[in-house]
Amino acid sequence: MNHDKESGAPRLKIVELNGRNKIENIYIYIIRVLRSLIGELVPYLRQVIRFLFLPYAYAFLIDWKVCKKSKIGVVKDFLYIFFVFKTFPDHYQQCRLWEKKPQEWALYWGSNYNPFQRRSLFRVLQLPKYRVVYEDKRLCHDICVLNGISTPKEYMIVAPGENIERAVSRLVETNRNLSKRIVVKPVNGKGGHGIIFFEISGSEINSLFSSSRKSSHAVESMIVQECIEQHKRLNEVSKSINTVRFVTALDKREQVVELGAYMRFGSCSSLIDNLSKGGLAVKIDTKKGCLVGSGQNIAGKSFPEHPDSGVLFKDFAIPCWDQVRSLASTVQKKINYHRILGMDIAITDSGPVIIEINSIYDNVGLEGICGPLFSRKDIYDLFMSYKLISCKRQILLIEKWHASFEVK
Repeated sequence: MNHDKESGAPRLKIVELNGRNKIENIYIYIIRVLRSLIGELVPYLRQVIRFLFLPYAYAFLIDWKVCKKSKIGVVKDFLYIFFVFKTFPDHYQQCRLWEKKPQEWALYWGSNYNPFQRRSLFRVLQLPKYRVVYEDKRLCHDICVLNGISTPKEYMIVAPGENIERAVSRLVETNRNLSKRIVVKPVNGKGGHGIIFFEISGSEINSLFSSSRKSSHAVESMIVQECIEQHKRLNEVSKSINTVRFVTALDKREQVVELGAYMRFGSCSSLIDNLSKGGLAVKIDTKKGCLVGSGQNIAGKSFPEHPDSGVLFKDFAIPCWDQVRSLASTVQKKINYHRILGMDIAITDSGPVIIEINSIYDNVGLEGICGPLFSRKDIYDLFMSYKLISCKRQILLIEKWHASFEVK
């Protein structure tokens, strides 16, 4: 007890620390410890669950028309990748690992959705609290505009439950300066799902394309944007909105490192180029700005030319390439809440435009098209500087691989 000298009334003595009493601080400390323990355990629990899903990967993720290895051989490969490199083999098909030696598998980081990769990223480079900056397309659009980054014009937001066609009709009635085509997509959409294209001709509105559309009403908030008119050179290959997927990172000196880039093309009259929607991807030589070799689909099947137009992929020059590289670097430096980003960049006759910025980019797609990340020493050093590689066996094999080239 402590007594007030003026009134003589007794009062309890409460020792405060940072505005809290001791009990509050003990409670907060216990909660933090529990969260830390759960954070440590979750990757191991997810890894156990993924082990149980190995039969699923074997049954549904392998295209046996493409994979030439025996089924027993693939089972052995799956177990080797899972237990030696501690990663789920969901990159086996797209990276065509059956064609590589097991020692070379160490050069692949694999899916950034795998438990230990994901934990490393979230701790250091992609803090979850900033994910909304990239996942919310409206917020990302506004941030791009504030930073002077080219992005398609936003017209309106369609509220959940609202009829999409009626909302577009009202927009056409009140706005005579619309682009010839507009695109409607979920504010938090991914993988090309739920996208609708409309063609505007005077007061007439025609729905051109819809991906995974199940209702005439918006099931979530939808953003309405102009549909850009892509560069005429890209139209020669495919009429879809073809984009460059450019993956970059910031090193500890705040310098941009280009992890890789590939061009995506739609096929079969689709207006979107996502691999999950039948699109094709071709590696880009980031120094020269031209396509390298053949394209491939999500199953790893090779295409030396576009199946619709017949245009050869090899040595095809990407228009405005220097501007594309500059834009990717600018985005990574200015919108650097996450230090690794995958950008979707469209190219118009007047230059490149940011379509989307993905914090959780598709690393399997990147390595499947551009090759293993750690075959480049600078990328390996970058990942090691952030302690993103946890498997000691993998580190040993990568070091050995690079040392063999230094000797030569």
